Amino acid sequence: MRVDDKIEFTINGVTYKVKNKLTLGDWQVLMQIEHLDRVGGKLEWLSQISGCPIETLGLLSHSQFAQIFAATQGLLVKPDARSFHPSIEVEGETLHFVDMESISTAEFADLDLIAIDPLRDQRLHELLAILYRPAVKVGKRFKLEVYDHKACADRAEFFKEVPFEVAVGAANFFFEYGRASINAGLNSLMSQIPKGVEINLEPLIQSLQLPEIGNVSSWSSQVEILSNWTMQVESQLQELLTTLPTSETGIAQKRPNWWRLKKQN
Repeated sequence: MRVDDKIEFTINGVTYKVKNKLTLGDWQVLMQIEHLDRVGGKLEWLSQISGCPIETLGLLSHSQFAQIFAATQGLLVKPDARSFHPSIEVEGETLHFVDMESISTAEFADLDLIAIDPLRDQRLHELLAILYRPAVKVGKRFKLEVYDHKACADRAEFFKEVPFEVAVGAANFFFEYGRASINAGLNSLMSQIPKGVEINLEPLIQSLQLPEIGNVSSWSSQVEILSNWTMQVESQLQELLTTLPTSETGIAQKRPNWWRLKKQN
């Protein structure tokens, strides 16, 4: 999402330069513009990326305006979501992406609230402020600061100046991680069902609407659904393993690991 050629235009002796790369804040403004296909929306958009007041842009001839707007179309191309940046610069400070395997419950809860918000496009800077945090280098690794909701909230506005392609890569990584985690939990549950036992998991699979950009869903509710189903399946398996003879079920006498652990507890 960038324009390689420098775009400039002059009105009343003042020269305005069009950005060659969008920030997250620019994109959030774009998402709020209604009818970008109409002249009013185009004026609002060109004003955002050039700094030229809408009233001043109105002084351009229609052909001049159309030519300038057409030259900015490269900015409207969605960047590669696979472009992930493990560290970024914000306000002159290097920030590092969190370890998703060790995030705290507080972080998870705040991230989930943003993920399920219908207006989360306008809160992506808050998401990035949680995911990218200051760190000190300890040996060959970086140790991130302990999560502090207020500190992240205070930094959030600065993330509007982050290149949009960086924001897209981080958000995509975050949502893909959630999708992979839910899938891993589902696969683990399915692997516990011995051969010869049929348990219909289709309702569970249908109920897990995996999170992604453009699809509002809650990870916390997915985790709860998966947890409840796991307990139900384990309960059914325990009943089968303890009441039905091996010759009728085709199940080996040896109990699965989860069964032995539950008995020990």
